[in-house]
Amino acid sequence: MQRERSSGGSATAETRTATGSEAGQDQSDRESSVSTQDVDIGHRVPAKLVRSTGRASRGRATERPYCPKVSIIMATYRRQHTIYRTVNKIVAQSYPHWELIVIDNARSGDYRFDDPRIQVYRHAARASASYARNEGIRYATGDLLLFFDDDDDMFPTYLERFVTAFRDNPAAKMVRCGMYRQDGQLNFTYATPECCLRRQFVTPTWGNVGRQDQAYFSDIVDTNGWSEDEGDIVVIPELLVRARSERRGGLRSGRL
Repeated sequence: MQRERSSGGSATAETRTATGSEAGQDQSDRESSVSTQDVDIGHRVPAKLVRSTGRASRGRATERPYCPKVSIIMATYRRQHTIYRTVNKIVAQSYPHWELIVIDNARSGDYRFDDPRIQVYRHAARASASYARNEGIRYATGDLLLFFDDDDDMFPTYLERFVTAFRDNPAAKMVRCGMYRQDGQLNFTYATPECCLRRQFVTPTWGNVGRQDQAYFSDIVDTNGWSEDEGDIVVIPELLVRARSERRGGLRSGRL
């Protein structure tokens, strides 16, 4: 274990090899490791927005394909039994340019992933999905950003369809898709896995309120005055994700 202390003396970053398992999961899910940062919340790093600085050269700008990095922020709380299935669906995406930022909100799950695009950070000062999501934003380096739950399933072209929609609609700030709910209903709302934003519009303002995803995305839309009619919001008329709503673990009841 390697421990580094910040200049302020109040935060530590810990690099370790974590282990994790899921009942009935294939052995391949648990064969390799990922660097895990254990962050002491005694020293808060201000959440800030990071924009991509890469620019195409003038003569070749029109020749370069649109391949933005997509940042995926996943808050998790005692979900060793679901997170490996969910992450496997992300790894299998048809679009490869992404990063997954896992925020372990329980400090109890030593997760193990064999992909350099996946990073795990522990923020367990408060058991709260909104808190974990807000903390995760600071680590995002992508051009597009979305939040994803640790028990849901991405369909294979989920990321590809979002990227295509942004490419085809340069003025769009948000793209939404449809979702299968566990009760069999079809959903086109502001649910967590249904929305993807351009990075500069993401704010660390998730709140401890009921239906926090609806409140979070609706507030961003209202604050910026966006509308579908004006092309600010594009809706993909496809169901690209399945919500599982696993009852064991997670923060769906009680603490938000």
